[in-house]
Amino acid sequence: MEMDTCVNIVDETVVPIEAPRGSCSVSAALAGVGQGMMRVLKPVSLWSGRLAAAMIMIMAFAMVLDVLLRKYFSTTIPQVMEFEQWLMASVVFFSIAHTQIRGGHVSVDMLSSKFSERTRILTESFGLCIGAALFAIVAVEHVTKIQHAIAMHEIGIVLQWPLWPFYAIVVLGSILICLVFTAQLLTYWARLWEVSRNPILAMAMLLAAVGAVVFLPAILKALSIQMTVLKAGIAGILLLFSLMAIGSPIAFVMGFIGILGSWYLRDAAASFSIVQMAVFPTVGDYIFTVIPFFVGMGFLCFASDFSRNLFDAAYKCFGNIRGGLAISTIMGCGGFAAICGDSMATGATMGSVAIPEMKKAKYDMSMACGAVAAGGTLGILIPPSIGFIVYGIITEQSIGKLFIAGIAPGLLLTLMYCTVVYVRCRMDPLAGPAGGHTTAKEKFEAITGIWPVLILFFLIMGGIWFGLFTANEGGAVGFVAALAFGMILRRFTFKKFLDAMMETIEVTAMIFTILLGVTILNYFVGMSELPLAMADWVKNLGIHRAFVFMIILGIYVILGMLMNIIPMVMLTLPMIFPTVIGLGYDPIWFGVIMVIMMEMGQITPPVGVNVYVIAGVAKDVPMATVFRGIVPFIAMQCVLILILYMFPIVATYLPSSMDVLEAIKDL
Repeated sequence: MEMDTCVNIVDETVVPIEAPRGSCSVSAALAGVGQGMMRVLKPVSLWSGRLAAAMIMIMAFAMVLDVLLRKYFSTTIPQVMEFEQWLMASVVFFSIAHTQIRGGHVSVDMLSSKFSERTRILTESFGLCIGAALFAIVAVEHVTKIQHAIAMHEIGIVLQWPLWPFYAIVVLGSILICLVFTAQLLTYWARLWEVSRNPILAMAMLLAAVGAVVFLPAILKALSIQMTVLKAGIAGILLLFSLMAIGSPIAFVMGFIGILGSWYLRDAAASFSIVQMAVFPTVGDYIFTVIPFFVGMGFLCFASDFSRNLFDAAYKCFGNIRGGLAISTIMGCGGFAAICGDSMATGATMGSVAIPEMKKAKYDMSMACGAVAAGGTLGILIPPSIGFIVYGIITEQSIGKLFIAGIAPGLLLTLMYCTVVYVRCRMDPLAGPAGGHTTAKEKFEAITGIWPVLILFFLIMGGIWFGLFTANEGGAVGFVAALAFGMILRRFTFKKFLDAMMETIEVTAMIFTILLGVTILNYFVGMSELPLAMADWVKNLGIHRAFVFMIILGIYVILGMLMNIIPMVMLTLPMIFPTVIGLGYDPIWFGVIMVIMMEMGQITPPVGVNVYVIAGVAKDVPMATVFRGIVPFIAMQCVLILILYMFPIVATYLPSSMDVLEAIKDL
């Protein structure tokens, strides 16, 4: 057979791959169409994302204005809540395609990274097809919803605006991401045509697999394969984990499995109607506005480089003791966690500042990188925290109380991390030599330099604790304050500001896409009665609840090693939470435990994302060295869980004091 050497259109480099005669022209044609589509889609999705970023700013300022009017003029803007809901839905669907182009939607690549290039192309193409099918259903169902809204003259309760334009935004966003899926799929297929000996057979197998999954309920019913609702639920969850294991985006798979499962247990029409009922209320829920505000506040603080001030202040105070640089880094992480709810952002920010300094001081890099990776996890324990927000949303608990509950455990864990470093350096002075002495004046100047961080923390947490505003409003206040500090202090350029806002909409779209997937999946899980069956099974085991608690923790340790924390929690909590409450555990206390487990998942191999972040900062440090350095910090997390189990008051005292304050105010 005559062979060609093809050009890899994807990255415009010549690849020395022999392929059947004529395949290069097919590859070039597919890649040309895909890239041509992307040249149009990229700027459209970029400006759509920028519009979403502007909407987040409008939402924040509107909510802050409402808080000020209520506080100082005893009046409110009654339209704010509905206005926020509709803008929130618009933000998600204006930014979802841009997030896909940027690779922001989460997937598990533990297995797929080991695949051959041909297999990886096929599995990633499969994921794109699943995503396209899901959002095609969303688009079609919302076209129907638009028709119904126009016919019935549906308007908002307070604003009295027609609803159909906002449903149209859902349709447009869904069509845009479907077009992005198509362009990416064509590019993948172009590459597949180059690396596969028989690309037609490979593509036929791919399409057959997609068709088999898409029409699985119809196939099962046609073959008269009957399952009980419980068995169908278990089968659906197994299929879900199987598809996630091969690298399919988690959010898309969860939503699609929810549709398939509901289709099997009911019918196709009922399944698709769930999409129509679930999507807009999920992305347009007022309580979810807390997400973009706290995410945005963190990125604005990152752009303002407050991390450098925190590190300098901690180093001036603690740098003269052994391990002082590492202790200062942990202290800085704790401080940055108070204004940033994300672990990866905390770890990356402090790592970029501290690791070069520790290299200069000839620190043991295992301990140094371990301290930064572990310190970064404080970002989801010390409030405000994305982990608490997600937990509160899924379990319908007070996000404000969860924030307050995280303060004491977060400070305690920070102290325990510092103790690990100090003890290690006392045992081995070469692991972390002491730094130079600083004067009292230098210490004072460094500490006074962190006033924006202190103001932000006490403004948000104090306002929530004393009932001045809700967690949603606290997020808006923090967002506007962070923006104001950055501008007044001239800490960021317009480019830094724009980058921070685009990062905000990408993370927001990622989280909300997972929320959409979880919401649709939960309809199926509820139909399957799986959570109730799990709760009954645990009750009938006849073992002490402490052992059940240990089993639950063990499950989260395993899942934390395999999955990103946000989808892990969203997927499992609806099934596990009823069991926890049935055992008599306090939901706020369990929320703190869950966030600590999220922390553990951030630094345990093989999917310890914080470790990967630190390894990316310390490029010459082997991954194994970083993982070895986090072992004592994981031990401290286990000790903290034991302390919280024995003394729950550590987590529950401050939240309970909020109830006391509320009662005093009522008197």
